[in-house]
Amino acid sequence: MGEAAHIRPGEREIRIVGARTHNLRNVSTSIPKNKLVGIAGVSGSGKSSLALTLAAAGQQAIASLFPPFLQARMNTLSPGVVDEVQGLTFTAVVRQKRFSKNVRSSVSTVTGIAPYLRLMFSRAATPSAGFSPSYSPNDPRGMCKKCAGLGYVDRIDLAELVDPARSLNEGAIRFPSFAPGTYRWKRLVCSGIADNDTAWKLLSPEVQELLLYGQNVKLQRPLPGYPKHGKFDGVIPRIETSYLKKAGAKITAKEKIALDRIVSHLVCAACDGQGINAAARGSRLNGLNIAEASQLSITDFIAYLGGIKSDAIDKPREKILNRAKSICEVGLGYLSLNRPTDSLSGGEAQRLRIVGLLGASITDTTFVMDEPSSGLHASDIYRLIAALRKLRDSGNTVLLVEHNIEILRACDRVIELGPGPGSRGGKIIFEGSAKDLANAVTPTGKAMRAKLELPGTPVYATGSIDVSHANLNNLKDVSASFPTGALTVVSGVAGSGKSSLITVLAEQNPQVVLVDQVPLAGSARSSLLTALDLADPVRKVFSQASKLPASWFSENGQGACPSCKGRGTTRVDMAFMDDVETICEQCGGKKFNTKTLSVRLPFGGRLLSIADVLGTSVIDATKLFANYPEISTITLLLQDVGLGYLKLGQTLNTLSGGELQRLKLIKQLATSCPSQKSVLILDEVTTGLHPNDVEHLITFLRRRTTKGFTVIAVDHNLRLIAKADHNIDLGPGAGDEGGSIVCEGSPRTLADCASSQTGNWLSKISTPVS
Repeated sequence: MGEAAHIRPGEREIRIVGARTHNLRNVSTSIPKNKLVGIAGVSGSGKSSLALTLAAAGQQAIASLFPPFLQARMNTLSPGVVDEVQGLTFTAVVRQKRFSKNVRSSVSTVTGIAPYLRLMFSRAATPSAGFSPSYSPNDPRGMCKKCAGLGYVDRIDLAELVDPARSLNEGAIRFPSFAPGTYRWKRLVCSGIADNDTAWKLLSPEVQELLLYGQNVKLQRPLPGYPKHGKFDGVIPRIETSYLKKAGAKITAKEKIALDRIVSHLVCAACDGQGINAAARGSRLNGLNIAEASQLSITDFIAYLGGIKSDAIDKPREKILNRAKSICEVGLGYLSLNRPTDSLSGGEAQRLRIVGLLGASITDTTFVMDEPSSGLHASDIYRLIAALRKLRDSGNTVLLVEHNIEILRACDRVIELGPGPGSRGGKIIFEGSAKDLANAVTPTGKAMRAKLELPGTPVYATGSIDVSHANLNNLKDVSASFPTGALTVVSGVAGSGKSSLITVLAEQNPQVVLVDQVPLAGSARSSLLTALDLADPVRKVFSQASKLPASWFSENGQGACPSCKGRGTTRVDMAFMDDVETICEQCGGKKFNTKTLSVRLPFGGRLLSIADVLGTSVIDATKLFANYPEISTITLLLQDVGLGYLKLGQTLNTLSGGELQRLKLIKQLATSCPSQKSVLILDEVTTGLHPNDVEHLITFLRRRTTKGFTVIAVDHNLRLIAKADHNIDLGPGAGDEGGSIVCEGSPRTLADCASSQTGNWLSKISTPVS
């Protein structure tokens, strides 16, 4: 983009000229300033590419105001491919990104309420525990010494950690980083402490104790391979320092599963789980100590603040009230202040960031947001709209990538991209007011006019998956039945107990397979093939035909182009200026070396190299690999869920949120569902999906239930709710006001239920059918 982006505060619009990022086709458009602007379109049509092209231009323009030395150290978005962006303001991206895994991060810390709350207690609580740090579980002056302020202590279950029948060489330590062949396993077997071929149960108690709990031990007779001056730490100290006591520790999926298996969180007996010392626990304000006040829902906490009579706390109370009310405005009043941020969904995290913006008095800024309605119940949408308008009315431009029809209706201007996904998208097919969009012949325009049809015939199942007497969190002795071979949707306002019910369902029925909202893991080189474990089968086809090792057909192995190392592009370091990325001249962007590219196999009457195959669409690949069922079975599933347009070698960082969500669903179906009797739980599976894509997804799920699958979806999407075989609606409210089944039955039964908030909204946009 270079010199083309300039900040011109006097202009009334931001002008994008010639955007070609990802699948955008030379797109030019205008974003009016100080307006609420929505970008709509089917999943994969280029919405996020357009929004992030603008965001990157804004950040690059700001960075250009600083010396080159500082520019090289600024964390900015990768520049989009665009001819020119005019009239920029300062730009901030509010992503649907979860907060860090720091165990000390909570709703009160990320919203800035925590310091004001501590200040309030230090001024008015009796008896006083001291200055504000004395009320913090994260400060030595206030934390419980036993649990270091966490409120729990970790206990490692030795029965789960150690297999007594195995020796160290056979993998007696049942944890991934101590598996035979790993670095830490080598430290154990080279320590010389035990006979590595003797079963664990036959080792002396002293040897077992040393292997498990030894710390900073100087070894007497280490074997060759042990560091010359290294001290020995046992298995448990290693696990504690690397995983349990290290804030934000990065762990693999296998390590997480293993930790969940071997580690139990026990409530700290010294502080009764409150995380603060005796002085802070005994210091009370309006009947509660600071930990007890933090356990209240935000809604109840506001009422608690209203009952405090003290002039000394007026200023901190006002700060807290403003932020607490903003949290309620975005539909998160059910959260408690002490709720760990790593337990929040991406949508909840994004809305908490919006709260921070509302309280910061920021003006003349362009905020780019990715589907802020994600995870919101229909009853909370209008409160979110009010918050977004408040941000706009403060003198800001708010640009939304959004699928929710009601939010799009509230926008001052809507830009729709399409007409289809991938190579069939990337064009502007509508620009104008929301009112005009409702009359347009576009996918979003049709969705705005559509009425949902509600079948009233109940499902007749031959069996059920049951939950009995669930009392987790706010659940009130809930029992429920989920019909087998059917699609059940669990609905209810946020905080009503949906996730808790599903958690108990999974505990009481271990055979279920959960597809959660956690994004697919992978590096910048991860592709569709690697994500679905199809890379090895495809390479095997080329390897067997050419007699070359399979690694020759990997862009990350021997087959990589020596110039670009299998990336397809080369990056030129421009020192203190932005790096320049160009197509690799040696391989022409194909990622492979000459020898690999010379291998061509006959597919459908054509001779294709591995690069040609990676460049084919899923639809074409299904035909190419029709005789290879381990490949074609999965590509057929991709087509079935509406992803047939994707390329086999397409990298994950070019996919939209909706595409990634469906890709994860296919991965789980392919790897975790051994039979057609499998029970599948989907958590907010419609996230990132346009109404058209939701219809495709419903058809896909229907085909699964027809084959015998039992599908249980936890979702707010009214289209999915309307097409369910069976509905279980929780509520009637959030937190203490929820936790009960409000309605159970067909979509029409739900729409007719006066006490159900979900039913009330469903009835407004639907029509019964026989």
